[in-house]
Amino acid sequence: MKIKKIKLSSLRNKEWFSFFTEFKSHVEDENAGTLNIGELFAVFLSLYADANTSMEKIRKSGITDAMVECDRRRDRAFRGFANAVLSAQTHYEEPMRAAALHLDILLDHYGNLAQKPINEETAGVAKFVQELHGEYAPDVATLNLQGWITELENANNHFAALVKERTNEAAGKTELKLMEVRKKTDSCYFSMVSRIEATMLLNGNDALGVFVKKINITIDRYNNLLNRRSGQGKQEETED
Repeated sequence: MKIKKIKLSSLRNKEWFSFFTEFKSHVEDENAGTLNIGELFAVFLSLYADANTSMEKIRKSGITDAMVECDRRRDRAFRGFANAVLSAQTHYEEPMRAAALHLDILLDHYGNLAQKPINEETAGVAKFVQELHGEYAPDVATLNLQGWITELENANNHFAALVKERTNEAAGKTELKLMEVRKKTDSCYFSMVSRIEATMLLNGNDALGVFVKKINITIDRYNNLLNRRSGQGKQEETED
């Protein structure tokens, strides 16, 4: 029995920390020594404590709250534009359909920008908007979608300005630290997974089997969360 895969980098900070809180609980239930990850788990606990401290500091930043709301705003604008293009592909007028199909090529190229990591999304939206003002401008005009583009561009520029402002705050440095802690924690987690799977292969026992079942159930729940977000475009944020 293997531990299921999970794309930890796709989890938001709160989701990521919540996952590892549950993982920590599962390990403590079965005992790290029994799972043959005693030394690795000690390293994990230190990283977990650092992550908790960093997240507490980030939560206290008013700029961070503004960034979250601004990110939701630009996500709504992107989804609104994408939905309008999708709808126009079945328009009864051929020029409208043609314009929508041309814009769909651009959307396919960039993918769902609303699901990208924050830094990638900011850069991606900037390039996306630039192309909409250039080669694809006639299609935008045909479909009368300039309002969506203006909203998306304004929200993205505002978000970039907030990021720049926050770099002058301690919270900005704290988040950079959290990113580093996340990478180290993820690496430690995958090392523990490899050790547990190797131990099961050589000397499986009931405790190992119970742990793997429990962590796989947890992983399924977080993978379902990621799948819903990818498939539905974070519908819950659209309804805010």
